[in-house]
Amino acid sequence: MGFSNSALTYLNYPTQLMCKSCKLIPVLIGGILIQRKRFSKRDYISVTFMTIGLVWFTSLDREVGFKMNFWGLLYVTIALVFDSASGNYQEKVLHEHKFDRIDVIRYGYGMGAIMLFLFQMARQSFLGSLRIFLTQMPRSGFLLILMSLSGLVGLNFVLKLLSQFGALRTTMVTTLRKAFSISISFMFFEKPFVHEYLYAAVLIFTGVLLPNFKQVLDRKRVCLKSMADSTFSDLHLLNSITRQKDKFVPKKGRTVQWYSCGPTVYDSAHMGHARSYITFDILRRVLRDYFHYDVNYVMNITDVDDKIIRRSRQRYLFESYKNNKDIALSKVLSDLNDVKAYFEEKVNKENDKEKLVTLKDDLDAINSASNNAPFSRDSILEMCCGQIMDWLDNEHGHEVTNNDIFSELPKIYEAEFFKDMQDLNVQPPDMLSRVSDYIAEIISFIECILEQGFAYESQGSVYFDVTKFASNDKHSYAKLVPEAVGDLELLQDGEGSLSSSKTEKRSPRDFALWKKSKSGEPSWESPWGGGRPGWHIECSAMAGSLCGQHLDIHTGGIDLKFPHHDNELAQSEAYFGCDDWVKYFVHAGHLEIEGRKMSKSLKNFITIREALQKYSSQQIRLLFLTHDWSGVLDYCQNTMQEALSIEKYLNEFFLNVKNILRTKGDYFPKFGEVELKLHAVFENSKCEIHSALCDSINTAKVMLVIRRLITECNSYIQSSKPHHELLNNIAIFVTSLLRVFGVIPSQSSIGFPSITEEGNVEEHVMPFLNALSDFRSDMRARALETLSLCDTLRDKTLTDLGARFEDHDGRPVIKLVGKKAIEKEKELAEAQKKAREKAALAKKQKSKINPKEMFLSQTDKFSKFDVDGMPTHDAKGDAISKAQHKRLKKLYDKAAAEYIS
Repeated sequence: MGFSNSALTYLNYPTQLMCKSCKLIPVLIGGILIQRKRFSKRDYISVTFMTIGLVWFTSLDREVGFKMNFWGLLYVTIALVFDSASGNYQEKVLHEHKFDRIDVIRYGYGMGAIMLFLFQMARQSFLGSLRIFLTQMPRSGFLLILMSLSGLVGLNFVLKLLSQFGALRTTMVTTLRKAFSISISFMFFEKPFVHEYLYAAVLIFTGVLLPNFKQVLDRKRVCLKSMADSTFSDLHLLNSITRQKDKFVPKKGRTVQWYSCGPTVYDSAHMGHARSYITFDILRRVLRDYFHYDVNYVMNITDVDDKIIRRSRQRYLFESYKNNKDIALSKVLSDLNDVKAYFEEKVNKENDKEKLVTLKDDLDAINSASNNAPFSRDSILEMCCGQIMDWLDNEHGHEVTNNDIFSELPKIYEAEFFKDMQDLNVQPPDMLSRVSDYIAEIISFIECILEQGFAYESQGSVYFDVTKFASNDKHSYAKLVPEAVGDLELLQDGEGSLSSSKTEKRSPRDFALWKKSKSGEPSWESPWGGGRPGWHIECSAMAGSLCGQHLDIHTGGIDLKFPHHDNELAQSEAYFGCDDWVKYFVHAGHLEIEGRKMSKSLKNFITIREALQKYSSQQIRLLFLTHDWSGVLDYCQNTMQEALSIEKYLNEFFLNVKNILRTKGDYFPKFGEVELKLHAVFENSKCEIHSALCDSINTAKVMLVIRRLITECNSYIQSSKPHHELLNNIAIFVTSLLRVFGVIPSQSSIGFPSITEEGNVEEHVMPFLNALSDFRSDMRARALETLSLCDTLRDKTLTDLGARFEDHDGRPVIKLVGKKAIEKEKELAEAQKKAREKAALAKKQKSKINPKEMFLSQTDKFSKFDVDGMPTHDAKGDAISKAQHKRLKKLYDKAAAEYIS
């Protein structure tokens, strides 16, 4: 039966068309509103629910309206079942309620249908409602629905099979969802008229095709609870893929999937590691604690690698050699000659200048042990430990076959690495993956790439076919550093020092996914025989297993751009069948030591532990904060001195504010002109800081703004009676920023807390210091003879306890800075005092020189002099010019004025 039951359908065709077209209005209006950033998607859904329900409720044809609503309800039911089968429904509903445009149309239509269906059940009996449905719905349509529902059972099974093939599964799911949307949309009407065809077509367009146009719904996210409430986050990040600052829009709402390349644990972590992981820790804290994103930070540990294999073998063979009591001193000396010959051969073959310097140093160590006075067996082994290790590995490395030997070394250095990170106040990752734990996943990942046709097996190894991947229209190779594609030296370095010969590859650009293990290497069984993973495939497989087929952020050191990260992109995009595996690639800049690349051959290699013996983690982090995280950072005495100055500047400000807050003041006094001016500077600083953080997290600019703000505060404190609340608010704001940056680890309300082994002692010690301060003030006021005792109390007794007393405008200022800080201040003051004394002594010695004799000794510059000792001719015999004579006369006159006969 058609729509003939409604007289108005035929008698008032324009009215029917208008009424049915009205049902599209809420959908279109909602789309415009969200596009203009007036509503969130959740608001859009709510508005759609209410508006569609209201329009259908006031429909001129209740019976037709009811029938249409039932089809809508059925449409939603099938959609929900389908989404449940594919696993998308739980993800959307449970994962921060993220909906796309097709979901908005689908669920909005369905909720309107549910509302009217419930109204009909209240208006009529349930059986009456069911009778209307059964009498008006054609059997063919009913059978079609039954077939669709039963087909979902089989579809669910198919989807589970497809889940093993990431790229194919994504394509199939997208196609099936659109097919269901189109078919179900056309089932709204039994015998559609022209205007009903139009309605169905518009619904399909808005629900299926419109999601493909990104410009309709720009995914703006509100920066909740940030320093800029009620405004949209305008964060941009420097993206290595585009080489520009791109607007940061995560794939799934406010959740950020972040994968970071971790260390290869074969040696102690150095300052280059600190450069990367402190940088990423700062970026992570800002995203999480300032912009309030939900960050899932995943990091790997590379515990299967060529360097680890070599170092593990060397360590095992050397310990066996050392513990073998049958090897006497004579044998060690004899072997040392072989070690020397081995290194001489290496020197003759080496062309790299830096490596050549290191090899020559090795030869010097060997010669020193061989030629000088006799040493004991153990002392020779200690002096030439590294050289003997290398020789033993060359001679006997292939004999090491136990896999357990290769797991001991990375465990030691992994524990040391995380201890270093803890000491640097770098927060641990949310998820950690080790290569040795993901061998099965890596093998499955490689198998999928082989099935996609982008890899090939050769002599027990598997290689990625770069040429085939790059020639595919859907993919592109070397997105990060395309200019380095032909750099065979970098490509070979990425393959590792133990890599197989190039003849196994179809092209020198191809790289190993799976390496056939040789003698002396760890081995795992695979479809291609015993072997181990290549370097690049490790990160792709682990990131895919833990983060899925899309990464919002991928981080690493800038030296990993090519070939490691470019090869990662190629592998993962081949596996997932996409061209956008990583949305934002973020690289930390290089770290140099005294303006030069850090290298053992240059004798400027600094481990994290060595750096922490000289500077605190707080000072090192301040150094990083004051420089561009993506640029070159020079770690040297000058830059660290700047960091120390900033730390002192901040600390002095906090101590001054604390002292002011401890004194009694008026309760919320009136804001005068100076307070209003400082408050305006404060508000402007907050805006500048927010803009700087939105500008690719420019912490250097933030620190500059903070220093300017503190300078204004210091001037304000000196010139007027301070307003407690204003200074308190500024100090809390600065403290909160430094806490976000990880400079202040504790929850101290203001500034750097004074910490001892027992914890925060400031609140316990301050009452005693206040009592001493009052005593000192009273004594100063009563008797002059007590001044020396007061000064002793100030300069000796209390400084030994870590407290500093200062006098400002006749009132005492108490600063609890800590004993170590005061000791450093004393050392600096003592050094400055000695420098002044040395300068004074030099001046005094200089004053004893007769000006008539001061030039006579400079025969390398002058050859003739006048009667007063003034030079008349230079060393070549040429006459002194007028300008030079003038300069010399000034020096002469100055010396004559200072001369003491």
